[in-house]
Amino acid sequence: MRKHMRQSVRLSNKSIVFFALILPVFSFFSCSLEIPKAVQIKGTPEIRFGANLDLSESLSEMMDEFFTANNDDGISFINCTNTQMRTFIIHMNLFSEDINLPIGFDFSQGGLIPHGLDDVYNDSMSVPAMDFDFLEDFSFSPSDTRIYISGSPIVNYLTTELTISGLSSEYSMTGKSYLDDISEFDKLSLPNNGTPISLPFTGDSIAIDYRIFFTEGKTIPSGLDTSLNVLVEIAVMVPMTLIAGSSGASFEFPEMFPAGQDLFGRENPGDENPLNEFVEALSLDIRFNNIPFTGATLMVKSGDINIDSNFTGNSLFMNISEAKMNEINNKYPFAPEFSMRFVPGGKLSIPREFKATEFAFKAKLNYRMELWEESK
Repeated sequence: MRKHMRQSVRLSNKSIVFFALILPVFSFFSCSLEIPKAVQIKGTPEIRFGANLDLSESLSEMMDEFFTANNDDGISFINCTNTQMRTFIIHMNLFSEDINLPIGFDFSQGGLIPHGLDDVYNDSMSVPAMDFDFLEDFSFSPSDTRIYISGSPIVNYLTTELTISGLSSEYSMTGKSYLDDISEFDKLSLPNNGTPISLPFTGDSIAIDYRIFFTEGKTIPSGLDTSLNVLVEIAVMVPMTLIAGSSGASFEFPEMFPAGQDLFGRENPGDENPLNEFVEALSLDIRFNNIPFTGATLMVKSGDINIDSNFTGNSLFMNISEAKMNEINNKYPFAPEFSMRFVPGGKLSIPREFKATEFAFKAKLNYRMELWEESK
């Protein structure tokens, strides 16, 4: 009795799914002498519909988590809110100190700064490495890097020398960036009072040697406030445009299915895949408002099953053949992992707005439903 009830429920569910197709058949045969014992549905229907699915959120969350995880003393990450591409500013307080004036010159009386004064400050620091593991083999392309030097009035007579990767450059007072202690920035570029500098940005640790000294030959006016405090800042504006290296690169999406969980909801290896009862092959065409990838292939993998799909124009086309559908049906659990593989020089750009605007499904159907069994 219980077995019969389960079969009845299953028949009822399938009848609902195909009700619109079966009804005309019943209407025809209600006037005929012979009533069919089964209905078979075959064909390749296509369904196309508009969409407004925002896909940028998951990409943005990954980048937000990365920058939050890499926050460190003296280094902060600022989200740019009005740029077309997701963009961050890396802000570093390189030096912030009250310093004693060097001896050998009466700064209160002023006059020409002589040769041979001791450095005001001389030290080195290291910008810590950043965890780029999930973006391995990609490189960033900072759009702008600037140094900002500010402090008490006497800083106008100082020179700051930075040595990075063996190259030394000298910089004078510029003014403050006002980027410290903020989490969002609504301008499209860094404050322009800073001086552009060259700073390698690979995620590796960066060694910076710096010395601060009075500029020989400048004249200090008498009566100048001789208190000396100096703030040296570096700001790097980094659009989320990543370039694949010479061996290509890959981008792993977050895990979508916990270990052992099946995409089709099957709980045991012998359970039926409901999709396989109706669909022999399937293709999917997705249109986007823009494509933030070039030279990229979407890779879907579950065990030894691989499905690769390419981006063309502003579309992604995915084709699952009949043979591949059989592989999927026989695979338990089918828990696909998603990643993107980029050719050398391929580009991953993370826009502020990335949406799927249209979906088109095309399926090869072949389904036979028994209406009743013939009595023996």
